Amino acid sequence: MKTRSSEITIFYKGILEIHKIRSGLLSLIIAGSVFHALSPFINIYMSGQILNGIAEKQPFKHLLLLVLLTVSINLIIGIIASIFGHLIAINKQEFHARYQMQQSSKISRMDYVVAESPETYRLRQKIIDHANANNAGIIGLPSYIQSLIEAFFTI
Repeated sequence: MKTRSSEITIFYKGILEIHKIRSGLLSLIIAGSVFHALSPFINIYMSGQILNGIAEKQPFKHLLLLVLLTVSINLIIGIIASIFGHLIAINKQEFHARYQMQQSSKISRMDYVVAESPETYRLRQKIIDHANANNAGIIGLPSYIQSLIEAFFTI
């Protein structure tokens, strides 16, 4: 059974490997996750401002300005989050392609006897099966990082 420190070490090594394979992916994930996580709180805050304006009997023009500001901020944040989502998707696909090339390159550099051994085939198939079964391994790590950062900023 793995200890927490070994899991954290493996997680850190995975992050380093992702950065080595596709350097800009983690930065995009962090920025996109922040925008995605913070967007619902704009409505909460601005709704509070509108309700305070109604309670304080602010002029209609001021309330209308707050509503337009809310809609505008939502539009801008939505567009930015959408752009980041698109860039993240493209970079994840590039990461997958580069990762597959790296694995294939590693196999091609091995001696033929080692590369074609049942043990090597079994290990490679195990990596593929875990990646396909539940999005595990380094292939799924960017998605898990994205969820982790969104949850952190939501909290």
